[in-house]
Amino acid sequence: GVWKEMAAVQQQLLAANSRDLEARARLIVAASHYDVALAAEEDASLPDVAGEEEEDDDTLDIAELEKLDVPAATRARGKHASEANELAAARAQEAEAETQGGAPGDAPPAKRRKKGKP
Repeated sequence: GVWKEMAAVQQQLLAANSRDLEARARLIVAASHYDVALAAEEDASLPDVAGEEEEDDDTLDIAELEKLDVPAATRARGKHASEANELAAARAQEAEAETQGGAPGDAPPAKRRKKGKP
């Protein structure tokens, strides 16, 4: 299912960068939907970060990442992310217009030209 597919992608990311805590966390969430033992094992492998400064060593080997077999569904989500962001921005503008008394999609009044001047 989709959870196993997500877990497989996260495992590939971890193979490229074993210190990627976000990928490990996503793996734990995905595995918890189909393999509780795997989720618990991954959870136990998380480092104790309480009080530690986060290191700025999030470098990845791009060539290794490009070799990963990322499912088409994952690529499609990334491809359409900018469209989703544009839609979200448009909805936010509509909501703002409504709170300011205008109707959704209302534009500010156009400036008028003085007569006699082009």
